[in-house]
Parts: sequence; structure tokens; C-alpha cells
Amino acid sequence: MFRASLFSTVLILLFSSCQNSYNNFETILPSPDSKKHLYFNLNEGEPYYLLYFEDHILVDWSKLGFLIDDTIKLNEGLLKKNIETRTSSFSEEYALPKGIELDLATFNEMTITLDKQDYPGIQVSLVMRIYDNAVVFKYNLNFKGGNRTVQEITELDFYKNLFREVEIEKITINEISKIELPIEEVDTLFLPTTFISNESYKLEYLESVSPDYPKMKLLKRTPDKAEFQMKYADDSVEKINVKTGFETPWRIVYITAYNE
Repeated sequence: MFRASLFSTVLILLFSSCQNSYNNFETILPSPDSKKHLYFNLNEGEPYYLLYFEDHILVDWSKLGFLIDDTIKLNEGLLKKNIETRTSSFSEEYALPKGIELDLATFNEMTITLDKQDYPGIQVSLVMRIYDNAVVFKYNLNFKGGNRTVQEITELDFYKNLFREVEIEKITINEISKIELPIEEVDTLFLPTTFISNESYKLEYLESVSPDYPKMKLLKRTPDKAEFQMKYADDSVEKINVKTGFETPWRIVYITAYNE
């Protein structure tokens, strides 16, 4: 349905930059094989992303953002400052949890820089990459004014009932095994975690390892829906203290075939 080369995507980005207002625009980034498409939408200043795979929406419109000092919301009131794109054919090394290996080589990338309306000096950049079998993204936050507290409020919402089960580890005295549970029976998921779809593939959600940023978990926002929000894995950590700016670890959405 959506087929585009990187060159045509650049044209789309340039067109959207010229034609839309600073707080409303949408861009589309295709995978190198054009089978997956990553959408970014700034809707009335609110940032969202969506992942489209062949004929399916895997990740529905999900909100991105942070909360600074408990009051400054970096998921609304944002204005477009700049968009950059590039393509690369080298294999990127991500610091992954022990035992996890991903086959990631050629990718397309866009960096979207947004200013916070009414707060000069506060800026967030989203670096988003798409591969033939994965999407990765991270935040870069920059601000002035000394020490601040930040709280991540990234969302992960799946489209309708596309994913039916989640794969988790079962730990016993003798072994560690994996079991599958209906997605409606889980409330909290620690990363990495794997979702199983009704269409013969898995979606693994994980993060790269960083000594400077807390580990994350997924907390269900709506009891009867596959709608999650990222929280710090340690329940005692609600927010973190930072200085002039920081970047998060890479968030990775990895897609593989699933054989029952």
C-alpha cells in the first residue's frame, strides 16, 4: 500500500515541512525493503509514532514524551524545529542484554528536533531508525537552567487484537523456561519482552544497556486493552535527576517469524 524510496521520503519530509504548521505535521520513513513503514505525527503539538508492516498496523498511534520537573510536559505543546534524514549500510552495534543478538545492518534514519512552546531552551530530538526487521529510537533532551528531574512517559499501544499472547520467563529451581500467557492476563512486563501475534510473527520490545539510565518496564494503562506505558523498572524510582541534558538508551522493536 505504502511504497517509497528514501529519496521520495525526503521529498515528503520537505513537503510536509513547507506545507504544514509547526505544531502539525506527519512524516513516513520506509524500511530499506519498503515492507515496513514508520510514521511520526505531531498532532496539535503532541508527538506520536506508528509502525506499519505489510498489510498490518503493528504498533498503533502511541504517544512519545517526558515530564520535566513534574510540570513541564514534553508530550504536548511541541513545535517542529528541524528534520534530518540519512541512509546507512553499516552494521550498527547496540549494547544489548546478555544473550540477545540481533541481525541489524542497513537502515534509514530520521532525526526530528522539537522545541517546547513557551519554554525557550528546552528541546527534544527523536532519532528514529528503521531496518528490514526492526525499528529503533532514542531521545536526546537538551535544556538550560541547571539540575532538573525527568520522568519518561513513552507509550506502546498495539492495534486492536493483533497480539494475543506475551512470552515470559518461568523460573524454577532447576531451569528457566519460557511460557506464553494471554495478553489480557498481564499487567507489568519487564524488558526484554516478546508479544505473539495472530499473524505468525513475534514482536520483541527491548532496550540497549546503559549505566547512566534506569532499566524500564511496561505497565498496562488499560486493563482490557494492549496499551502500555514505559516506567522505570525499580518501583522506588519515579523520576531521575539530570543536568543540562541527556540521551536515553535505544528502544528496539524487533520482528521475527513465529512457528507454533
